[in-house]
Amino acid sequence: MDRLCAGTFFRLLSDSKRPQKNYGQRYQGVRSGTSDSDLYMALGECVRGEPPEYSTGTRDVVKTQASILKNCTGYGGPICNFRDPAVRKAFQEQVQHHYMIPLSAMCDLVSTFLDVAADTRKDEHLVLALIGLILHDSKISESQLFYIFEDGHPCSKAELRHLSSVTVQPFLLGVWEYALCHVNVKDGADTVKRWKDVGSGYISELEKYGPAAVGLVYCDKPVLLTSDSFTDCSNDNAPPEISATEEGSPVFSPAGNDSVETDTNPCDVNFGCSEDHNFGNHPSFSDCIFYNFIANDFVTNEFNYNPDRKTGHLYVQNERALESRYTSAPIISKYTPIYEDTGFYTSVPCFFIVWSDFVFRQRIKSSSAYLGKMTRLLDQGNGYYRIDYQLLGSFPAGILTTYDRELGLYTPFFSTPEEEYENDSYEIVYEECGDSHYEYKREHWSVKQLPLLEILADLGVQITYFDDVPTPPRSSEKIVPAE
Repeated sequence: MDRLCAGTFFRLLSDSKRPQKNYGQRYQGVRSGTSDSDLYMALGECVRGEPPEYSTGTRDVVKTQASILKNCTGYGGPICNFRDPAVRKAFQEQVQHHYMIPLSAMCDLVSTFLDVAADTRKDEHLVLALIGLILHDSKISESQLFYIFEDGHPCSKAELRHLSSVTVQPFLLGVWEYALCHVNVKDGADTVKRWKDVGSGYISELEKYGPAAVGLVYCDKPVLLTSDSFTDCSNDNAPPEISATEEGSPVFSPAGNDSVETDTNPCDVNFGCSEDHNFGNHPSFSDCIFYNFIANDFVTNEFNYNPDRKTGHLYVQNERALESRYTSAPIISKYTPIYEDTGFYTSVPCFFIVWSDFVFRQRIKSSSAYLGKMTRLLDQGNGYYRIDYQLLGSFPAGILTTYDRELGLYTPFFSTPEEEYENDSYEIVYEECGDSHYEYKREHWSVKQLPLLEILADLGVQITYFDDVPTPPRSSEKIVPAE
């Protein structure tokens, strides 16, 4: 039985490419830009939201990694980093919730690589072969969803049997998302071996398992909108100034200022800090030297979030709460077990981010980080904490990648040689060490001994406070540990 995985998808796509330059043109140094290495990098851009970084002197490395993927012996290598579970999960989230971003990259891939000539009909054969492979692969359940429609809606395997037309770019994106995120690439090794034995006729064999014909449609590349709210706060030499605000929203001044000019602030929340350190109606937090950092993809999820009251709840695995890699030993020693008293956690500010936005840097520019607080902390007894929260304001998330050290969110850079990348222990090593911004890219909850608002003010970060946010009650209730 043939299997659909990232490697078999890559091989089918590779065999459907437009012709490369002839020998004479290559001898003259003219590159076609449609080699397997180029295709590998283009798929990486679909997944990561931006072109993978590599130097021109490492094209042989890229070629090797493309060959690894094409033969289903591995995910390729660290340039595209398909093996990283965080990258795959973030791509899956992006396809399901931010469809236009990967669709834009897939439109570029199709226009660059796919042979759409009328005489060869490689595009039609590719689509029919992929449908046939999906229908023939008994490991794929009839209810399995593929996000193959232009508006991002899914289609089940059972519904694929009855399609009369296909929009090529979203179809390829949806199949690629399934092949990369739901199947181990090595499951396709036997399939690739059989295809090699059969030769080029394997595509015709796959077509027999699908519909006799399918009409092809090509969509226009979507126009991606970017947020104008992203602020470059990297100018450390900017002169100090205090800005007046509209509608009572305070704006923190750059480093060196001791006050904030504000009108009425609807977020009069003290977080347990001294009343003697208020700037107008907003505390300076100079006595509040702790903050919660929560990286979660459901901060403003529509199912758990009330946009009118700016309240919601999210879940964090017990094993990802106050881990020693991100929270210092003295804090863990003093404030755990968590169930003994939750008052500490609900009395200090919370700093929320959507972690998957930091895997795809294209999304950081339009992403927000949030200031808020916990209103209740519960141990559900099923391996998860439930955190009820109140959001008070927001600011551009992109500045965090510049000021990770100041905020205590920096972890040492880690890289691995190519020969170690396919080692089975790699994910464990990577999980333990991370990269320079890995704390952003991992769902967890940590506590930092740092005055969050004071640091943000010193950095000149402008926080936009929400209007008419009710003051959340401060919880002192204890939670009962799971049996």
